[in-house]
Amino acid sequence: MSEDQDEQLKESSLGASNSLKVRAEELRHVAWAIDASVRYHERRQAFYERSDSLVNALNLIVGSGAVLAIIQSAPSWVVVVSSAMVAILSLINITMRSSAMASLHAQLKQRYIGLLIRLEKLDEPTISEEPFRDELRKLREARLLIEGEEPTIFRVVHVMAHNELLMAKGYDDTDMWHVPWYKALSANWIRWDTSKLSKRSK
Repeated sequence: MSEDQDEQLKESSLGASNSLKVRAEELRHVAWAIDASVRYHERRQAFYERSDSLVNALNLIVGSGAVLAIIQSAPSWVVVVSSAMVAILSLINITMRSSAMASLHAQLKQRYIGLLIRLEKLDEPTISEEPFRDELRKLREARLLIEGEEPTIFRVVHVMAHNELLMAKGYDDTDMWHVPWYKALSANWIRWDTSKLSKRSK
């Protein structure tokens, strides 16, 4: 083999290696965003399922014969407070549409998981450049379509999902965002501003 041919082979090999590195980085960025969305919808789904289960459980407890007998023999204010509490929680549950919202977030999560599965199939060096670019473009378009159907984002929940992903990937604690305890507790109820959140300190 001549020196020129040897040099051409080296350049071709180097070009292919760089192309694969670029691909891997692109796939990593897309996969990260999709994985964070999966975790976000898991959190929202769990929140609505817990809310729905809590209200249903309270209705069953208060409506049971044994509890009714106890309440009826209790002071009148206990009867009023118990009935009012269940009525308020039921009204909140209906307003929130907990069951329907849990189902919606479950569906959105599954659609994002479907994108991750498709993305995994792209991580093959045997796929030529044109089919790779075409499928990656379709995946990005599909992701945008799903985002367009999502309810308004609760950004602190999204930050918490991002932190969860960082932890799962083995990142250091200092790479994660610090979320004040009161925002973490109320993240599913209040759409907090996240612009002033900072990374955790060492």
